[in-house]
Amino acid sequence: PHNVLEEMRVELERVHSWRHPPRKERSKRKRAARVIQARWRGTELKPEVDRDAMEAIFTDFCRVYRMADMNNTIWAKLCRETKGLLDDKFTRDSGIDMVWTRCAKTNKTVGFPVFEHMLREVAGLKGMDLFQLESLVVENAKVKQSGTKAQNVKFYEVPKPKTTKGDQIDLASMTNTGR
Repeated sequence: PHNVLEEMRVELERVHSWRHPPRKERSKRKRAARVIQARWRGTELKPEVDRDAMEAIFTDFCRVYRMADMNNTIWAKLCRETKGLLDDKFTRDSGIDMVWTRCAKTNKTVGFPVFEHMLREVAGLKGMDLFQLESLVVENAKVKQSGTKAQNVKFYEVPKPKTTKGDQIDLASMTNTGR
């Protein structure tokens, strides 16, 4: 009976994993289905950036501030440190905050889906395709640590005894007793 239960558990896990694949596998299946549908319609599917790479960037920047979701500070850091993202159309002063307010509304932190929406907004402001912007972010977004670096510092110095050359100071001369 023990082997039968074990076989039933293994079979149940196999069926469950087939019906409910992991997230990464589901996105691959969806992508394959979209490619087949696009070929059947006679069109070509637009290229996509790997979602896992985008999520990794999102979590890397959030991890700097030890947060699970992104706040305005993290969003500004990502925009500043991604080479080629800031230009005349998307500026440091108003563009970053404007996109944050438009997408996050009154929320203090946002998750990955809202982050993707913010990237769509930035692509619209810059007048470029979303794929181009996402590939730019994936290639150039690197977290830079710019904190204070510790120096090799001595916490104390051993004072040297103060004596005058030739004159020896003793307790009697210090008390002015003359003995």
